[in-house]
Amino acid sequence: MSQKYAVLGLLNAAPMTGYVIKKNYDYTIKKFWPVSYGGLYPALHKLTDEGLIIVHKQKKDGRGKITYMITDEGKKALNDWLLSKTSDMQCKDEYMLKIFLSKDLEDEERIRIMKEYLYNKEEELRSILSLIEMRSSKDAIITKGSSFIVDYTKEVLTKEIELLKKALESENQ
Repeated sequence: MSQKYAVLGLLNAAPMTGYVIKKNYDYTIKKFWPVSYGGLYPALHKLTDEGLIIVHKQKKDGRGKITYMITDEGKKALNDWLLSKTSDMQCKDEYMLKIFLSKDLEDEERIRIMKEYLYNKEEELRSILSLIEMRSSKDAIITKGSSFIVDYTKEVLTKEIELLKKALESENQ
């Protein structure tokens, strides 16, 4: 259900092509609401069918370019959802689950999982830092609310990396 509103929220910032929606999604929302790329276009078609977005087709360099734009009805649906009661928060982290349940693994295997997790967190932090650098760009879609999320994510990732390094030091002793 929230993928619908994630897409509406991105389009509320600016009209975008499917590719740009996915790119912006990966840099922002993906951290706390992951979706598959394969689910994006069916969601866009459904939003179009519901009248929440419109499709603008144009020819550019001999190729068709499709841009999606939010409608007034889409803005109302997004606003209604933003003001509605939020369901319970649930976060899933497979690495955390594996580390938590790793008591029967060899130390080397647990350390390998932790190092892999650390690497992924460092990659996420690099992505967030590049997004922060893009804030002043005309292509940036960072708004007041999303700016908080980007800053929050940076701080959380920094702390997670610090704790993982500390845990790895302890594992290696």
